[in-house]
Amino acid sequence: MLQSEKESDRKKRLTKLLEELRSGVVVVEGKHDIEVFRKLGIEALTYGTLMGDVDNVLEKLPEGCTIFIIMDDDKSGEFRTEQLKGKLLEKDLKFDEHLGERLLKALNLTSVEQILKPIEEILNS
Repeated sequence: MLQSEKESDRKKRLTKLLEELRSGVVVVEGKHDIEVFRKLGIEALTYGTLMGDVDNVLEKLPEGCTIFIIMDDDKSGEFRTEQLKGKLLEKDLKFDEHLGERLLKALNLTSVEQILKPIEEILNS
């Protein structure tokens, strides 16, 4: 496969992944992570906001939307993901923790804050 074909395939996969994220709401660790997703046109909120007032926050979300859990690939991110999963399972809500893992892995990154520049480079190539 030629380099340009690989780049085109990568761009298509990334575009599809971003479209899927736009169909729901992303939960991240902090304010800087929110800014990254907002610049990509994706609704996001922090883990602290959701866990602090889960019922009130969930009432404001569109019915049936998927909650995408995207935390940094570290111990803190793993801990928060597990806590959040428990809360969402308790509320019987639809969530996905794997899309964020795929995104970070595809970009060869461990931190959500770092994704904006590589995504923009891929999309603009």
